[in-house]
Amino acid sequence: MAKWLKAGVVEFGNFRPTDIGVPQGGIISPVISNMALDGMAKVIEDSVKHLRTKRYAPKVYFVRFADDFVVTADKREFLTENVIPAIEGFLAERGVHLSKEKTRIVTLLNGFDFVGFNFRVYLDHSRESGQILLIKPKTQNVVDARRKISKMVKKAHDPFQLILQLNAYLRGWAYYYRISIAKRMFTALGAHLWLVLWNWVKRRHRGMPRRELLQLYFKTLGDRNYVFFGVNPENPEQELTLYDIANTPIVRYGMITNCNPYLPENYEYFQKRVKSQTLVPTAWNNFFGITSTSRFCEKVMGCV
Repeated sequence: MAKWLKAGVVEFGNFRPTDIGVPQGGIISPVISNMALDGMAKVIEDSVKHLRTKRYAPKVYFVRFADDFVVTADKREFLTENVIPAIEGFLAERGVHLSKEKTRIVTLLNGFDFVGFNFRVYLDHSRESGQILLIKPKTQNVVDARRKISKMVKKAHDPFQLILQLNAYLRGWAYYYRISIAKRMFTALGAHLWLVLWNWVKRRHRGMPRRELLQLYFKTLGDRNYVFFGVNPENPEQELTLYDIANTPIVRYGMITNCNPYLPENYEYFQKRVKSQTLVPTAWNNFFGITSTSRFCEKVMGCV
């Protein structure tokens, strides 16, 4: 592996040595990160192992994906006095260090962003604990989605091609966030999309009556009204309708037991999981469920 990493690369016929590091965002970067940081979970576990007693065990948990990770604890001092020094020592041996900009300790009452999601505890007096943990799409990601949709529509020239682009983006965005409390976000994004499309239609046909515009670009589909559609200019019989992101169903995932989706002996477990949770049909060995972040958080006792 070390020889391969230092073998150099040829780009546009020119050789460049690779003496140090990997390209930012390169496809090999997550693999290298996982290899370099393998064993961090054991280091964190050992850092608080001496605090266990017959009546108490530190509630310290760790999740990592590539170089992004989150550590939770029921006491702040566990993070400051045990976990962080252990991680810094672990990273120092590998020639890397924690990012000061991305590393911080927060409580779940303030919340934190985590691979595109926001985790935060809210007050809920209807519950015995008086609190509830909600996982929502990250606010900035929602803002970015609105901007990207507006930009795609603004640059469009043909309804059919526009729907092709929008459907691919909307499905990907919705399927990623549908495991969270995203129904309100989906509805708001759908309303924003309809407004942007309506303004686009009016700009294309200035002065055309509203009723004619609706008949030209929108149709009724089942119980859905004003569904944006487009016809393929090269094949008039081919028609596309816009994906209804507002009605994307929310899917709840259960915790995975101690099973590896890449091991054949766990095939039956993941097959049953797919059926029982009514997931989108997919090969079991393409399934993975991981969340991660570059930030620390302090877990509020009894909230998670």
